[in-house]
Amino acid sequence: MFEMSVRTLKRDIEFMKDSLKMPIEFDVPKNGYFFRRSVPHFPRVPLTEKEIVGLFVAQKTIAQYQGTSLQPVLEAAFRKMTAQLDDGVRFSLGNLARS
Repeated sequence: MFEMSVRTLKRDIEFMKDSLKMPIEFDVPKNGYFFRRSVPHFPRVPLTEKEIVGLFVAQKTIAQYQGTSLQPVLEAAFRKMTAQLDDGVRFSLGNLARS
């Protein structure tokens, strides 16, 4: 479904629990993980220059779907991806090209 190995998934969950201190637990009856308390925001993750270039490419891709039914979906996803950037730097679809 997600094309991710079980080993990678377990490593990512352990990273979130140990390094990011996320309240993740395993539910035996449901055979899955859950947050034991509300997590309003994930910890901020710093972006590399390469990742910022990736955001630029994503913004250009979204522009190709201007006026289609995919535009609002792609713009919402872009806002989610950039919402956790630190307060000193903000990107929007309009200003990413200038950045």
